[in-house]
Amino acid sequence: HTVVVAGYHLVSGSNDCKIRVWDQEGRVLTESSEHEDSVTHIVFDPELRLMASVGDDQMIIVYRLPAMSVIQRIESDEDREPYCLAFWNGRLVCCFDESEDICVFTPDFAVDTNLSQHSDTVNVISVWRHSGQ
Repeated sequence: HTVVVAGYHLVSGSNDCKIRVWDQEGRVLTESSEHEDSVTHIVFDPELRLMASVGDDQMIIVYRLPAMSVIQRIESDEDREPYCLAFWNGRLVCCFDESEDICVFTPDFAVDTNLSQHSDTVNVISVWRHSGQ
């Protein structure tokens, strides 16, 4: 079960294949049933215009916020299961199960680059804003 806080709403993804948006009172505001298997990870772009989710169905789904309308579905090939997502410099990035690569997508979600300096499986990716030093 994945839980992410965005502003004053809570967003969760679950083994029931659904993503739910909750208000502070614990009411479900909206839900999405786009995944066909468990939702395992949810991320937001820094401007909170986009949200991306990944599930055990090997599908990455990108939504436009706040409507949660699907703008892109990225299906992984059979031997690469996506499980970790982040937004980096306006681009979606992903790591895959049993892979040393980090996949960087173009702004229109085509595969652009694979970052591959790790000598073993990438387990997590994260982004932070630095002060330029």
